[in-house]
Amino acid sequence: MQFSLPQPQLLQSLNAVNRTISSRSVLPILTGVLLEAGDGALRLVGSDNDTWMELSTPATVAAAGALVVPARYLLELVRRIPSGEISLSANMTQRSLNVSWDRGKLAVHGFDVGEFPVVPEVSGENEFEVGRLDLLRMIRQTQFALSADATRVVFTGTLVTCDNDRLTLVTTDGFRLALSSGGGALPPGGDELKAIVPGRVLGDLAAIIDGEGPAVKVSMSKQLVSFQSGSCRIVSRLIEGQFPPYRQVIPRDFSASLQADREGLEQACDLALAALRESGQAMRLDLGPGRLVIQANAPERGDLEEEVPVQFEGEGLKIAFNPRYFGDGIRAIDVQEVLCRFTGPGSAACMFGKGQDNFLYIVLPVKVE
Repeated sequence: MQFSLPQPQLLQSLNAVNRTISSRSVLPILTGVLLEAGDGALRLVGSDNDTWMELSTPATVAAAGALVVPARYLLELVRRIPSGEISLSANMTQRSLNVSWDRGKLAVHGFDVGEFPVVPEVSGENEFEVGRLDLLRMIRQTQFALSADATRVVFTGTLVTCDNDRLTLVTTDGFRLALSSGGGALPPGGDELKAIVPGRVLGDLAAIIDGEGPAVKVSMSKQLVSFQSGSCRIVSRLIEGQFPPYRQVIPRDFSASLQADREGLEQACDLALAALRESGQAMRLDLGPGRLVIQANAPERGDLEEEVPVQFEGEGLKIAFNPRYFGDGIRAIDVQEVLCRFTGPGSAACMFGKGQDNFLYIVLPVKVE
C-alpha cells in the first residue's frame, strides 16, 4: 500500500472517523482505524463493534492495500505534521505504516487487517431520504434531552419514526421530552418505520453533515440503521426495547400560557442558572398578567429576581423548574417568539415556537417547599 494526500485532508478524515473509536476498548483492534487505498481514494473505517463509520477521500494511490493502525496515536501525529503533502506506505511484513513529509518521517506499528470488524450491510427494504439541513435541525432540537444513564438504555436513544411524509425524532430522559419533525419520504405504500437509534450515533452524524453536502439516505433493517451522506456512511446497531408511550404524556388542556421574546427569556434563564450553579436549587417562576418574574435563591450565596415582559393568558401561577432543563427548551426553538403553556403548578409545561408545528418540548416542574 502506497499513497499520498494533503495533510489537512488526512487530518479532517481522521478527526471524523475517530468519533466512533473507543480509546479504552478491551480489544486492541478496536482502537485502530482501517486505512484502505485503491481506485484513487483512501477509505477510512472506525468501529467500536456496535457502530461503524466509513468515509472516502481522494488520494494519489501508487499501490493498493490496507492496514489497521492505532487511531488516536496516528491522529495526534498527523495533527502536528506541517501542512503539505504527506506520503504513506505500508510494510506488510512488519505491519507498520511509514509516513513521510518534506522535513521528516515516522513509522507507526499496526494490527492484522483480518481482525478488524467488517462493516455490515443494511438491507434496503426500508429506505428514505431526508434533507441535510432538516435532519441537522431535528437532531439539534432533540439531542440535549437524551439520558446518560446506562442502566436505562432506551432513554439513551432517539426514537426515529417515518411515515409517508413525516420524519420524527423523539428523546426523553424521564424529566423532559423533545420532539422534532420534518420531511422524510418513504416509497409509496411503505409502512411506518420505527426504531431506537443510539443517541451518540446521531450526534456523530450531526457533526459530519454540519456543512455543505447532499441529502442523507437512511436505510433500516430490524437490527441495523445506516446513514449515508456523500462519501461518508455511518452504520449502527439499533437499541432493543420499548420506547415510552410519549404521546400519552403530551398535555391537552392548559390553564395558563405566555408568549415571550426568545432571546430575552433565554438570557433570563441563563442568568438564573449562573446564580444557582452548584446550589442544586430550582428556578421559580411567578406568572401573572403581562409579566413573568424569575427568582433564583441560592442559600448562603445570594438571591436573584428578574422581570421578563410577556403576553400572558389564564390563571396566575407559581411554578419551579430546573433552570438548565427549562433553558434547553428555549434554546432549541429557532424562531423569535416562544410560547409556553402550563397545566398547573405540579404538572408538565409545553414549549414551542410561535407559528411552528415541527418542534415540541415538555418539561416537568420541580417540587419546592
